[in-house]
Amino acid sequence: MRLLNIFNMAKDYLLLGIILVIFISIVYFLIIKIMRKKSRKISISKFIVGALLLCYGVVVLGVTMLDRHSSEQAATSLHLFYSYKTAWNSFSKTEWRNIILNICMFIPLGFLLPLFSDKFKRWWKTYLAGFVATLCIELLQLITHRGLFELDDLLNNFCGATIGYGIIMLVMAIFQKKDRSNTSIRRLLYYQFPLLILIVSFSTIFIKYNRQEYGNLSDNYIVKVNMSNVELRLNTELEEKETTAFVYKLPIADKEETLKYAKKFYSKIGQEVDESKNDIYDETAIYYTRDGSHSLWIDFVGLTLNYSDYDHMMDQGKEGCSLDDIRVALKEYDIEIPKTVDFKDEGNGNYNITANMYLEGNKLINGTLSCFYSNENKLKSISNKIRTYEKYKECKIISEKEAYNKLREGKFKLPYEYDNLHTIYIESVELSYSLDSKGFYQPVYDFKGKINGEEGNIIIPAMKK
Repeated sequence: MRLLNIFNMAKDYLLLGIILVIFISIVYFLIIKIMRKKSRKISISKFIVGALLLCYGVVVLGVTMLDRHSSEQAATSLHLFYSYKTAWNSFSKTEWRNIILNICMFIPLGFLLPLFSDKFKRWWKTYLAGFVATLCIELLQLITHRGLFELDDLLNNFCGATIGYGIIMLVMAIFQKKDRSNTSIRRLLYYQFPLLILIVSFSTIFIKYNRQEYGNLSDNYIVKVNMSNVELRLNTELEEKETTAFVYKLPIADKEETLKYAKKFYSKIGQEVDESKNDIYDETAIYYTRDGSHSLWIDFVGLTLNYSDYDHMMDQGKEGCSLDDIRVALKEYDIEIPKTVDFKDEGNGNYNITANMYLEGNKLINGTLSCFYSNENKLKSISNKIRTYEKYKECKIISEKEAYNKLREGKFKLPYEYDNLHTIYIESVELSYSLDSKGFYQPVYDFKGKINGEEGNIIIPAMKK
């Protein structure tokens, strides 16, 4: 989810919170007037802070509870730092943003509570309130099956509350009118420890990542699989000798490069990009023509694309085309097809072209292109996922035997569909490749066989550390 979507969602619930504040205020003052009771006057500042707290609570509940669909079963993640390890392995902007937003979401709570009541100026009361608040939300998610009960959420939200408390106590110390000599500098510094730890931790993570040569593999395991009750069988021979393999590199484009590509692509068919409609995501850029009749989705990694021509969506497909016919049609869009590919006519104008780990000099070409070719000799849709990797470096890799030992120890990423693992039968192993977070195509071992009686595979990273 993009930040814009999150802010729009929060804005909707903020409006609901404001309406609720107005309603409660009216009811409160009407009751006082009807009962003709003299009540202690509420200061304007406390009223404002209370209103902010109420609006904040509505936004948090809305985002964490109301905006989520209910699932059939309760979902839990009781492994501490699981989300951090997931974010590290994929190094996805979305994953890191979710973690940071979970922390930031509770900063207002720690900030507002000491302003609302002097009782919360004691650190342990605000810390406790922050922990209880996030625990209640997680338990509600667990009970209602909305969202995930996650230890990392408890940690992140609690951390946010402590940071908010530290910030407001520092602000109050700076702007207090009383003698500042009574303010303990040491205590204020202690209050900033959560923020300092957060800054140091994230700085260390991102500096380490930027300094390492290769990216991270999402195929890396996060927690070890419990193999104590798993029947593991090996029905193939394993090579025990370590060897070498090449690492390949995939080009990664930026926003300007994808825009340049889109302009060139559309110029081939006499169209222009309408830059006012550009839609940029973390991994993809979307470009439309001025009349809105064409769309082009371009991935930053590898410049793979999805193209649609809406003017020809209702055209009949042209059947019986050869590979050369489709080559010529694709060339009009400046798309070159490798020499050695598998070609398949799916019928009704749908065609698939597959390059299966094809080596061409220093290039490794892999992936599939699918397209729809109409009777009007127009390509109404293209999904080009054929990637061309450049040879980067030869590296040492572990042996098949070492990789199997990691599998036996449970050091692999278990596919999500296998919750209750009881059998793994390995029939074959081959050296394959997996794309890392920096665009490198790293060698991995692909163990194929049956998992719980169904065809499946397990990936073990092969590069020697």
